Amino acid sequence: MTDTSRQRRGHLRFDDFHAHFDTPTGPVHAVRGVSFDVRPGERFGIVGESGSGKSVTAHAVLRLMPAARLSGRIALDDVDLLGLREKDLRTVRGRRVAMVFQDPMTALNPLRTIGSQVVEAARHRGLPPAAARAEAVDRLTELGIPRAESRFDDYPHQFSGGMRQRVVIAAALMGEPDVLIADEPTTALDVRLQARLLDLLGRLSEERGMSILLISHDLGLVADFAQRVAVMYAGALRETASAQQFLRAPAHPYTRGLLGSIPHIRATGGPRLQSIPGSPPSLRAAIPGCAFEPRCASRSDVCGATAPVLVAVGGTEHAVACHHPHTTGPGNKGGGREPGRRDPRPGVSGTKAPPDLLVVEDLVVEHLQRDGGVMRAVDRLSLRIPRGSCFGLVGESGSGKTTAARAMLGLVPPAAGRIFLDGQSITGRSRRELKTLRKRMQLVYQDPQSSLDGLMTCGDVVAEALVVHGMVPDRAARRNRVRELFGQVGLPDEALRARPGELSGGQMQRVAIARALALEPELLVCDEVVSALDVSVQATILNLLKDLQEQFALTMLFISHDLGVVSYLCDQVAVMYRGELVEHGPTSDVLVAPTNPYTKELLEASPRTESATDRGDPTVNPRPDQVVEPTWE
Repeated sequence: MTDTSRQRRGHLRFDDFHAHFDTPTGPVHAVRGVSFDVRPGERFGIVGESGSGKSVTAHAVLRLMPAARLSGRIALDDVDLLGLREKDLRTVRGRRVAMVFQDPMTALNPLRTIGSQVVEAARHRGLPPAAARAEAVDRLTELGIPRAESRFDDYPHQFSGGMRQRVVIAAALMGEPDVLIADEPTTALDVRLQARLLDLLGRLSEERGMSILLISHDLGLVADFAQRVAVMYAGALRETASAQQFLRAPAHPYTRGLLGSIPHIRATGGPRLQSIPGSPPSLRAAIPGCAFEPRCASRSDVCGATAPVLVAVGGTEHAVACHHPHTTGPGNKGGGREPGRRDPRPGVSGTKAPPDLLVVEDLVVEHLQRDGGVMRAVDRLSLRIPRGSCFGLVGESGSGKTTAARAMLGLVPPAAGRIFLDGQSITGRSRRELKTLRKRMQLVYQDPQSSLDGLMTCGDVVAEALVVHGMVPDRAARRNRVRELFGQVGLPDEALRARPGELSGGQMQRVAIARALALEPELLVCDEVVSALDVSVQATILNLLKDLQEQFALTMLFISHDLGVVSYLCDQVAVMYRGELVEHGPTSDVLVAPTNPYTKELLEASPRTESATDRGDPTVNPRPDQVVEPTWE
């Protein structure tokens, strides 16, 4: 039964909210006059690119940014949160408003067990220890933690990234808050766990009257979950709408550009993704007109001179800040390749299949557990990857995808089975022999920030691979080779001297790809390389990978939980579940007419945005002379 008294609580309101940060190079105006409300029991989503102000807005509710200067008003049931004393604010944190952070490793204490941290979140409720433990185990089980009781006393480092995220969510829900703020809560989760989590949060919202503010770069996920959606860009709201209006009739060119960047699950590869050109503006200075004007193909003189304000465009739930809003529904079709055809690849549309570059036979990988037992991470995996093809490997967190890929690269010793690269056995090789083979196989990691040395310049990061393998001994020739690689991945020369931390996530991922290409590999393994990127940046990276594969005849093993991405990029796909291969075949067969129940469940759980604007929208597909290159400050 729904608690009606609880439904009257949890009204969160922002009125002309601003956030400034003082930096050595001047103040940054991160959020600029945002006004909206999250109604009691409502599910409200905020989307936008990195740096748009989404997370700053969310974190300001609990005043989690001591360095920020906040102004305006943020009210919870008429209580001004910005005006509360720190002592009074502690009674709000966790109890009335709970937060799920994007990075679970920084949210969890590595020196404490996960069980103690989940139970601690319910301390204010006065539950007896045994009851708190039992409820915590139930919550962890509900969120998909296997053997939650036996793993209650494990530490965060003993969990996968997706499992750690579920622990953080369980801790937030233990406090039974009136408002739950979830900042990118599903980034590390596969589509099935995403669906399970959002179903749980939706049910709790209805049963408890809990308001939910969801921050995400996954537009399909937000549209599936939220009742209303707000789009932020350069620190301000650009559009607010119901979820249906957001998908069916986006009015702002920026919203249409974001939706047009999303790859959909379809029988063919589909048209080329249309990413938004250029970069968001610097927030260090005033913006006299529309902040999106430099990137918009519909701009006029008034756009650069006068800042637009939110104006209703149809219905009480839909408003847009644009001088030239679209009011006729999704855009016109056009651009890209013919939708009914996938690019011809060797062995896909040709008459003769190419030879297999990578062959895996009955691969078994086992991990030793703390109790002395053995956990089989990969169980008798067999597959063949044709030369010149893009092969997708999908499955939920913990299914064995990454472990299998690392074994194929010789980074993890197999317990049994055989692996062949172009007919040469990889298994049983010495370290020196493996080093030679690894020139032919390169890995691009999920998180470029942790895989790139932050103390080196990006140019030196890429050059290091050439030095280690002795490929270009002459220093001047090496500099020229690195500059050539940066050009191939779309990075300007300024990036050579920048350190990874000075670049955006998409730019860092380009550096990681350049490093992998430096050794001229035959096999490129991409492990969730776009899962944490904004959709517009994701589209750019996917187009880049497709172009590089065709240009250099690369063979790719692409690991992802995003079936739309796999559908766009891959010729064949294999589905893993609990270490086993459960389905394998051409992408058009597996993702359109699957035969395995698990594959069907993955497809049913995938967020859909098919009613969104078409990628050929001319407002986000400008002429080449309108494209603005990213800049570094």
